[in-house]
Amino acid sequence: ARFGWLLMLQPPIAFATFVAVNPFLWPNPLQRSFAQFNFRRSEMDTQSSAWPIAGVDSPLGALARTGRRLDADYSSTIRIQAWFEQRLTVTFEPVSLDVVLMAAGVVALITIVVRSGFWSPPALTALLMAGQSALVIVGMGVDFYRYFLPLLVVGAICLGVGAGSAYGAPRRGRARQPDPVRDREAALAPSMQSVSGYNQAGIGRPDDVPLQNLNRTTSP
Repeated sequence: ARFGWLLMLQPPIAFATFVAVNPFLWPNPLQRSFAQFNFRRSEMDTQSSAWPIAGVDSPLGALARTGRRLDADYSSTIRIQAWFEQRLTVTFEPVSLDVVLMAAGVVALITIVVRSGFWSPPALTALLMAGQSALVIVGMGVDFYRYFLPLLVVGAICLGVGAGSAYGAPRRGRARQPDPVRDREAALAPSMQSVSGYNQAGIGRPDDVPLQNLNRTTSP
């Protein structure tokens, strides 16, 4: 319950921070926030009318434009392959892997969230990134480059998560392999803790036996 309340406090904290860093909103935060969003919407409509080729009609269209920009027009993996092609003086057809690697990072992030729990910091981070990406795609009215920057940041984070998970996979695999010594120590740990507890409590030591009982026991 405590984590639930902490999670519910995040939107008010985020909105308060948004207002604090934007002096335009100080006189009337709610009304001016709506005015700012309406201005951005009208600005996108004007830009779409001025450049019809850049207009986006729907969220599905925005998603398709995002995939084309990241996976075809400005693919990092294609540029890296082209660099190797020039240096090695070989000829091959470059293949874009940007979206594939980002998707693998998304799967790795979901796995981390499932293992850590839905009230964990990774889950909150994933929720924020998913919400930001959804808002950008739904609200995109024109595919100017600057509108893809938030999605590019999310994609870079997913790439990092995927790379980190791939780097740590061999170590996690070795940790799951059976180890007789480690398993024996783990099996003996509860009994050793019990013996340690008895000794710390003073149970089972000769000092606990009264002296007269010892004399009675050892006398012929």
